Amino acid sequence: MKLEHLSNANVNGSGDDLIRLFAFTSTEVKALIRAIRTGIVSEGNVVKLDLLDFIDPLNCTLSLALSESDGGIRMNAPGDFTCEMTEQGFLRMLKLMDPFTKDGTTGHQWLYDLPAARSRIEFLFSRNGKW
Repeated sequence: MKLEHLSNANVNGSGDDLIRLFAFTSTEVKALIRAIRTGIVSEGNVVKLDLLDFIDPLNCTLSLALSESDGGIRMNAPGDFTCEMTEQGFLRMLKLMDPFTKDGTTGHQWLYDLPAARSRIEFLFSRNGKW
């Protein structure tokens, strides 16, 4: 699984930035779901995706953290990002990822749908990296 930041990705003509998780296997998706469910939902810890052994960070780091509101992804410094969501927000993400636990699932999912006022960085989950 690869983790990448794309500047001005022109998602839906908006010019928003994009963080994408792509080029993954069903086994890696299961491991990611387990890491989020255990680390964030059950234990309330921050999960640093770039430190998980099955994720190859290409040009950025991304931490997932619980928050009182669904704020989405924000840039801390160039190449360093944090995604802050409620427990319900992370549970919705897990449901969106679940179909990819089956071999042969194609397509993509946007892992949240937030107003631009909250986050100008989209979060894409796509086996082939496209949307």
